[in-house]
Amino acid sequence: MPSNFTPLTNITDPVGLFQAIHIASGGILGNGFILVSFVVSFIVAKRFESDKAFVVSTYITAIMAILLKQLSLVHDWTLIIAITLAAVASVFTFMAKN
Repeated sequence: MPSNFTPLTNITDPVGLFQAIHIASGGILGNGFILVSFVVSFIVAKRFESDKAFVVSTYITAIMAILLKQLSLVHDWTLIIAITLAAVASVFTFMAKN
């Protein structure tokens, strides 16, 4: 797949580099970071109960989505979905304890 690498000459900072890679990859870079952060944090937190591991991983994913949204690597809907999923997981975990 041929790409136009003309904008790469205007990169002056790491944020511009990540944005150029994101555009060249077809928008997969930001969502890939989100998916990898969810899977890795879930596996790391799996030594606890599954519901607690899910809540921890959704919190970390929501934080990653906020940071990646500031870098313009994810859409608004990705951020909304990540925050909503973290809130729903928290509510269900809280309701299960009572």
